[in-house]
Amino acid sequence: MKNNIYGLLLDTDFEIRTLRDEASDADILIPLGERTLNIEMEGLPGYLGDRLQSCMAANILIRLSKEKGNASATVHILRSIDLYSAMLNFEIDCSRCSISIIDEGYSVLMRIKQSI
Repeated sequence: MKNNIYGLLLDTDFEIRTLRDEASDADILIPLGERTLNIEMEGLPGYLGDRLQSCMAANILIRLSKEKGNASATVHILRSIDLYSAMLNFEIDCSRCSISIIDEGYSVLMRIKQSI
C-alpha cells in the first residue's frame, strides 16, 4: 500500500502503526516479525555494495520531522519494540527518496530509492 506520511513516500506490504504524533515529530512502527531484513540503498559509493543485511529484525521505527523546511527522518532497525534495541539507525531526507518495504516470505526487502 502506498502512503505519504509527513512527506515520506512509503510503499509497504506491512501494517503501519503510529506510536507517537506530536507537534514537531512523529514515530511510525512497522512490525516485521523477527525476519532477515535486506536493505538496498540506491546511490551508495561505488566501493560499497548496494545492500546491507540485518538478521532477526523485529520492527522498523521511523521518526519523522514535522517541522517546516525539515524533511529529515531517522530509520531505526529494532530487535524488539524498544528504541534501545536498535541494531542500526540512519538518517534520510524524505524530500529526496522513497522507501518500499516488501514481504518476501522468509525475509523482508527494504528498498530506498532516490527521487527523480
